[in-house]
Amino acid sequence: MESNIITENSPAEGIKDVLTIRDALIKCAECLDRTEDCISEKDIKKAEEAFSKSSESFNEAFITLQNIHTDLLRSEEYGEITALCDEINKNLQRINKTGRKLGLNMLSMVKAIESETETIRASCFIARKDYLSAVKIYDASIKKNKHSAAVWVARAMCLTELEKYKEAIRSADKGIASEEDSQRGWLCKGIAYLRSGRYERALESFEEAVLADTSKQCSYYYMLLSYLGLNSEDEAKKLIKRLLKKNPGPEDYYIIYLIQAAFKNEAEAEDAKSHALEMEPDIASWQSVADIKSEIGRITAKKK
Repeated sequence: MESNIITENSPAEGIKDVLTIRDALIKCAECLDRTEDCISEKDIKKAEEAFSKSSESFNEAFITLQNIHTDLLRSEEYGEITALCDEINKNLQRINKTGRKLGLNMLSMVKAIESETETIRASCFIARKDYLSAVKIYDASIKKNKHSAAVWVARAMCLTELEKYKEAIRSADKGIASEEDSQRGWLCKGIAYLRSGRYERALESFEEAVLADTSKQCSYYYMLLSYLGLNSEDEAKKLIKRLLKKNPGPEDYYIIYLIQAAFKNEAEAEDAKSHALEMEPDIASWQSVADIKSEIGRITAKKK
């Protein structure tokens, strides 16, 4: 007998969520129509009630898109993501226009949502490694809103992939200046320095990332990479000891294994690897691990 249970990542669940977005946007449009009618009839109280309902429906659609777009990316539903972003933005412009008629200043909210939808749209190109197209989307978004840290930082990462390191660092600095998520900004800046072989500057940036948010383990991993680039094995060992005192998980152990192996500390490397695999047999397939492994490959290649 076949099960009717829909798993969390099943296609049926994804379709259901997409339908939820579209249904919410239809309700949003209908409520905006009622709002416009009430404004024409000079019934401001009913207009405000209808507008409030339109905003609720829009928020439902937007939040759902934020929640599911990563799953849609995994399914390579790039056209679906783009279409949903277009529909979100279309309704957003109507909300902004109608809100102004009711005397509401919605500019900051509109800019924030536009930045987020453009970031989601750009993620389709990033998934296909078309970083140049993603940068163009970010550039257009920045023209509308120069204060979105997320956009500046995402742009920095794309520029790093394009090996435009100086421009990437400037973009990361813009994100850091916005102070919305300085940890990611410092991390991206550090990665640009790391890729360009400026390991001391990279280390400084990763240390700032740690100060911005001590809970983000990735900052520590990239510090280890900087030490590898600088051939600072003693400093790397000190940081590894710190990590091992913080209730390490499989990712921590596997990264430590990779770093120890890069320093040719075979016994320590094998010990860390065995701990990692015991905790999570599939740890080697994790994207975060693959990213660190790629960076180690770049660093060791530069040393040859």
